Amino acid sequence: GVLMTSAPAASAQDPVDPDRSDPAAIEAALASADLNALRSALYQHTRDPELLAMGVVLKDIPGTPYNTFEVPEEHRDALFDKARAYLGDPNAPVRMQIDADEIRALASAF
Repeated sequence: GVLMTSAPAASAQDPVDPDRSDPAAIEAALASADLNALRSALYQHTRDPELLAMGVVLKDIPGTPYNTFEVPEEHRDALFDKARAYLGDPNAPVRMQIDADEIRALASAF
């Protein structure tokens, strides 16, 4: 399953990220982002059906008996474009809480 949590507000001006309007900060965050975590967070805030359609593939974790779900690399650019658009929009919706039914739906999709 997916654990959804929310951190305390980063600032009084922007509850998500005080550097939300800083393109360099956005690019730095994207450079180290886990694609499926990014996809999940964006979907939680935007409900963009294209994010669900990207899907995931099962990948082995090298050197371990474990595996993980990953967004296929072919979706990286589209996912980053959506993230840039969302994070660069000061009027984009910010959903800090979701109910139990939404959590179950997100867990099954991601």
